[in-house]
Amino acid sequence: MSERERPPTNAAKVIGYLGEGRACAEAIVEWAYAYAALSRADYGAFLDAVAAGTAS
Repeated sequence: MSERERPPTNAAKVIGYLGEGRACAEAIVEWAYAYAALSRADYGAFLDAVAAGTAS
């Protein structure tokens, strides 16, 4: 199968759907920071539960 015949990758599909440019990049960065904050909060809650002996 030649390069031109291959189906698009997931990244290419996302870019095709969202478009290119600064707005798309900023939206992805905003989401990534929000997800990181949520992950930190979840981990903090987990550590609190471990310290309290209530983690299962």
